[in-house]
Order: sequence, then structure tokens, then C-alpha cells
Amino acid sequence: MAHEPRISALPAPTSDAWLRYLADRMPAMLWSVDHELRFLGGYGNGMTALGVRPGDLTGVSLFEYFQTEDARLPAIVAVRKALAGERVTFEQHWLGYTYESVVEPLRSGDGQIVGCVGISFDITERKAAEANLLDEHAKWQRYLEHVPAMLYETAGRPDGSTMHVPFLSPRVAEFFGVSASEIFRNPLLLIEGIHPDDRMVYFEAAIASMQACAPFDCEFRLLPNGGEQRWVRAMSQPIVTGEELHYFGVVVDITARKKKDDEGSRKLSEFLQNHIRGAANVNERLQREMGDRRDVETTLRK
Repeated sequence: MAHEPRISALPAPTSDAWLRYLADRMPAMLWSVDHELRFLGGYGNGMTALGVRPGDLTGVSLFEYFQTEDARLPAIVAVRKALAGERVTFEQHWLGYTYESVVEPLRSGDGQIVGCVGISFDITERKAAEANLLDEHAKWQRYLEHVPAMLYETAGRPDGSTMHVPFLSPRVAEFFGVSASEIFRNPLLLIEGIHPDDRMVYFEAAIASMQACAPFDCEFRLLPNGGEQRWVRAMSQPIVTGEELHYFGVVVDITARKKKDDEGSRKLSEFLQNHIRGAANVNERLQREMGDRRDVETTLRK
């Protein structure tokens, strides 16, 4: 197994050998290019992954190294800008790796641009992580857009004196008739969307939840501007964060269930009413029959 050199074997920190030692071992690539777009040299441990050894690049043009005639290649565009006096940051994908590079003019003692110098870092893993993050974000966004519910987070002091809304899923407009950005600016729009006859039910449930720091669970009607009335069930879990109480919850549409419940209640009511009317008719017939029997018995006794 290879070992790092002992400290005593390192070059003197003030020597050129020390600078070369550091350059060869830095986790990056340090390189320079002349006006003819040819490498003046390249250093750094980052070249190992590309199979490049110190000295291999010297005299090689950018077009030769990248095996292209395309002057629009990001590295070539950036180098030409640096030779014109600019400092440029760019990304280049090469041989399965992605590099982030910074290149700037290399000037002589009298200030003349004699070439450019650049440093490149391997950001392949970072780009893969970013791609995975974007993919997860896209999946989460699709979930939020298609799940048949509204997800939310509200926050404020436990006494209800303050309130703000850190998060709302895209379907908030479907439930409340206003956009998330409007509610972020004015959280009271959430309250205004509740049917006036149900606001007291909502407030009582909210106050009880905040006072006990207990889960919130309430059914009420929404009556958004220009929209149809709908029954919803809001459920959320409170979490204390600093001086605020955050509620992470979901609002689901229960209109169909309520209509079914109402239809069941209506049918039960009709059944009971019919049963009562039927019983009344039976009782009326019995009373008539009993009256007729008494009349017959009276007649017979005479």
C-alpha cells in the first residue's frame, strides 16, 4: 500500500519544487494557454482521471485535445474571451466528467496579455446530485399537482395573534378560489373562504387545538368567490418551532360523502315518515273497527 511522503521529505516551502509539488497534488487541474490556443502546460492530480500526465499537454492545441473543429465549444469560447482580457467561468463535459473552470488573462510584467491561465474542478458528483435533486423536486411537484387534496403549512403564535403561510400546494386555487401567491400576501383569505355559517365551528376547533397543542381536525364548508360550495375536512399536526406553532396538514374534499350522508338521512326520514303514516292509518282502522264492534254489541243487547 502506498504511503504519503514524510514531512521531512517534502521540499522547502519557499522553493519552486514546493510549488510544483502542491500543483501536482491539488484536487484540480491548473493549466495555461497561449495566443495560438496551445497549452503551455498542465498540472494537478485532477488530470489523472483523464489519463493525462504532466507534460502531455504542452504544445497541444485546444482543437487537437478536444478533437473538434467547433469553435463554439465552451472551453474555446472562454479561452478566447480570456485572451481578450475577460475573466470567465464555464462548464465543460468531457470524457464522462463535468468540469467547472475559471480562466483569466495571463499578463507579463508590463501588463501585456501573453496568454491565459485557468483552473478546473471536477464537479461530476455535484452535478449528479443536483440532477437527482431536480428529479426529486419534479416528482414532488407532480405529486402535489395530482394528489386529490390540498397540502399546507401555517404558522403563528400559539395565542393566534400572528399568522403566516409558509407553504401551499398548487391545488389551493381549486379549493379557495385564489392563488397561493395571493394567500401568501394575505393569509386571512383562508378564513374568508370558509362559509360564514361554519367559521365559528372552525375557530372553536382551531383554538382548542392551539391551546392543547393537539392535532386539528374539522369539517366545514368552503364558499370561494365565484365557486361552488364544497364540504372539506382539514386535518393537521402541530409542531412547536421556537416561539411559533407550525401546522402541517391536508384539506380533502368530502362533498360526495356529505351528499351521500344527506341522501341517506333523507331516505331514512322518508322511511320513518311513511312508517308513521302507515301506523297512523292502521291505528285509525283499528279505532273504526273497535267502534263498529261496540255498536254491534250495543244493538245485540237491546
